[in-house]
Amino acid sequence: MQAWIRFVLRRRVAVLVVVGMLTALAAWSASRGVFASSIARLFLGESAGYARYLTRAVDFGGDELIIVGFDDPALLAEEGRARLEAAAEQIEAWPEVARVLTPLDARRIEAAAGGLRITPYVEEAEALEAGDAEARAALRDEMRADPFVGGSLLARAGPGVALIVELVPDADRDAEAGPVLLDRVGAVLAEAGIPRSAQQHAGQIAAVSELLVQTQQAIGRIFPFCALLLLLTVWVLFNRLWPAALAVAVSLLAVVWTAGFAVLLDPEISIMMALVPSVILIVGFSDVVHLVSAYLIELGEGKDKDAALLAAGVDVGRACLFTSLTTFVGFVSMSFVPTPVFRLTGLVMGFGVAIALLIAMTVVPIVFSYAPTPTPLRIGAGRAQAGLDRVLGGVRRLTVRRPWWVIGAFGIAFVLAGIGISRLSIETNVVERMGDDNRLRKAAVWFETHFAGTNIVDLYVEAPEQDALLDPKRFAAIARVQAEVEKHPLVDDAQSLVDLMRRLHTTLAGPDAGPLPTTRPQLAQYLLLFEMAGGEGLEQVVDFDRRLMRIRLRLNDNGFRASESVGDAAVALAREHLDPQTTLDPTGVSYLLGDWLDEILTGQRNGLLFSVGTIALMMVIALRTVGAGLWSMIPNLFPLLALAGWIGGMWETADSDVFVVLVIAVGIGVDDSVHFLVRYRSECARSDRDEALERTFDFAGRAIVMTTLILTAGFLPFATSDYFSAWILGTMLPACLLLALAADLLLVPAMAAVGLIRFPQRG
Repeated sequence: MQAWIRFVLRRRVAVLVVVGMLTALAAWSASRGVFASSIARLFLGESAGYARYLTRAVDFGGDELIIVGFDDPALLAEEGRARLEAAAEQIEAWPEVARVLTPLDARRIEAAAGGLRITPYVEEAEALEAGDAEARAALRDEMRADPFVGGSLLARAGPGVALIVELVPDADRDAEAGPVLLDRVGAVLAEAGIPRSAQQHAGQIAAVSELLVQTQQAIGRIFPFCALLLLLTVWVLFNRLWPAALAVAVSLLAVVWTAGFAVLLDPEISIMMALVPSVILIVGFSDVVHLVSAYLIELGEGKDKDAALLAAGVDVGRACLFTSLTTFVGFVSMSFVPTPVFRLTGLVMGFGVAIALLIAMTVVPIVFSYAPTPTPLRIGAGRAQAGLDRVLGGVRRLTVRRPWWVIGAFGIAFVLAGIGISRLSIETNVVERMGDDNRLRKAAVWFETHFAGTNIVDLYVEAPEQDALLDPKRFAAIARVQAEVEKHPLVDDAQSLVDLMRRLHTTLAGPDAGPLPTTRPQLAQYLLLFEMAGGEGLEQVVDFDRRLMRIRLRLNDNGFRASESVGDAAVALAREHLDPQTTLDPTGVSYLLGDWLDEILTGQRNGLLFSVGTIALMMVIALRTVGAGLWSMIPNLFPLLALAGWIGGMWETADSDVFVVLVIAVGIGVDDSVHFLVRYRSECARSDRDEALERTFDFAGRAIVMTTLILTAGFLPFATSDYFSAWILGTMLPACLLLALAADLLLVPAMAAVGLIRFPQRG
């Protein structure tokens, strides 16, 4: 480290020129990034089931839907019909749109002489007198009773109306296209007389659109708020402005370099990647604060400027090297998750941590060399440092005089955390990741109140040969499976060829003929009559060969795990009721994400274990003692176990993204332990245990308190986000950091006082 600092100082002009050129290149690369948050692309890029889903979606239509709800009491009146028809026709003309469904598309099915008559309900509405509100209300009630209309296109009660836009399946569609289409649909409806404020949006596209909004807010609002709060915190702690300005400048360089690297790997900036600049900014501040604090304290010890600069760079630089390595390992461990977004985010965060340290150890010594010698830290430091002295002194005396009390208290906390962890249950729900006041969350409540659920799971039933679905026994077995699936508490509605056949059979054969056709000719004849009478949408429920059909489920729970449980329950029912040659395959984006969630959790768990194991090895190397290195992992694991235990004990289910907090926490939280123990080991070589602890508290203790306060302040702005994954970075991560600080200032010295952590001492 000393050689590096001397090299930088000897060639400081050339080094600054190179830094400037690389910064300009990184800024150019970062400028090419675009905001995009495609759920499927981010999380299902490596899923074989996703490829199969796309194939089925081309044939039957997918679940990539824009669902817009609004209240329209005048739906069947002339003005209501005109505006909805005009809007639907305009939207359906777009090349990205496969079809648009509104209540005006609903059709009445009736028996006619020698066959079947299918007529749009809207034709009867057109024939009604303009002032006949009672007749229109009766017609609306009849439409609501239609199983293909009520709960899906018309509210089960009240004036609610739904317009459903189904997009053409396209795996190569840009991730930004969906939100743009959603905005265009809203604009068309607004022009037709349905204000945007009255529109409620649901479906996969609405979720992606809100993710894009949160991505832009994370960069446009949270990042500058983090920078301002960090600057003010450093200013207050040091009682001078230049350390804060230096930390901002160095950290922004690290952010620009990291952003350029990220866009070089992938130009699409997702919600996860949007959080990276703020995290790197905060980590960069931590490196600079450690260097500044050590430099000022070394000056207070009586060293001249050059000696203080080298001493600070060597002592803190060595510790910062290990802390950056541990943070790097923590972030890179996210790459164990088998999804593109986690792998990319982990790689970019790891790169950012390494770059932040490199820039700090390069630029800060150069700035120190040019700047005049500052006032040492303890002279005129103000109330903040005086208060910190008192707190550190009290903590040191407690740990030295009552070490077993401290260890016992932490032991009780570990036991309670274990109890909470045993109750931990994981679920992921994009809608519930938004705040209660978020428009997506409010729209979800509106739809749940008036309509069937908007979370789609498709069940594809495949028979062995052509026309095999026309076998009455097989068809009756499929109907039993659908009926049993509909009893699932998470299923609001199910629609398929079974429902159409049931309706045709009741209409043509009468209510006493039984629920379904009982012969193959009847099934074939009904399908023929339906097509001859002008029935539409048959290709959405059954293929031309009559061997593959789709059952569409609408769930009242938007959770990925809930979707998986319903799909798996359907598979179990199919095994029970269907013959071995007939298979049932559940699919849909939410189902696939639920099915993939176990893989994500396994990857996160493996990444966390890898991170903990690697960090333990690095602690052994940094402390040059196996025992001390392994014992040091107990306080390092405490904040993770405490957070997981609290979530398991207090929350009914935990979102899978809480593991992101744990990964970041294990990478950042261990930094304080490294700084404290590396300094303690050095002091033990120069003095006895008590004096070594006292000097460690004065040097490293002061720095880790300040950096923890700075890190906490830096992450707090994330708590203002409506998006859960950002919100937990502003709430749970600061809690983890404060718990890590408590463990480092209380548990580590207590373990040293009783001899669990020991180093060779003078004499």
